[in-house]
Amino acid sequence: MNVKFTTSPVLTPGSEWHASESVRTDMLLIGKFAGMKLSEGAQHILSTSTVANEETEFTGDECEFKLVDAPAGFPQKKILFFGLGRAQRFGSHILRKLAETLVDQALEAGCTKITIPVLPNRLTQGNITLSATAHIISCVVRSKLEKMEGSKTLTFEFACTPQARRHLQAGVRARRRHADCA
Repeated sequence: MNVKFTTSPVLTPGSEWHASESVRTDMLLIGKFAGMKLSEGAQHILSTSTVANEETEFTGDECEFKLVDAPAGFPQKKILFFGLGRAQRFGSHILRKLAETLVDQALEAGCTKITIPVLPNRLTQGNITLSATAHIISCVVRSKLEKMEGSKTLTFEFACTPQARRHLQAGVRARRRHADCA
């Protein structure tokens, strides 16, 4: 399998999650920290998109996830809610699991373009840099896909601010595998 990474500077400083609602993609990631609320729009999507007998609560606990169909009229097909755990404990171990989950869920759902919004003023900026974040995600995705056969290409798009773009691109382009990629 093949992989392609892109960055799209479609967010502006001060953007909230809803700024990524207009991104056309097969799968949109919505990350949530434990103990924090989802935006009103994200909560609405989660509550209206779940199956009747399925639990609608999403706590944001570490590596918890729910894949839902996007509401009618949205430019996404699927939305993946992923629990980032406590902001103070956020690190490479969660990024690795996030990348693995993105690949697994995208393949299972038949998605070929996955968008990861990178919002400005991240709570995790003291824990891990943007370039390290992109590098870890790209290493794990490449490692997982290189073991799979097929000519299909998965595209991972980082939706970001213009200021964040160069940091994310540097992380994706880095050739030296970071110890946290394993």
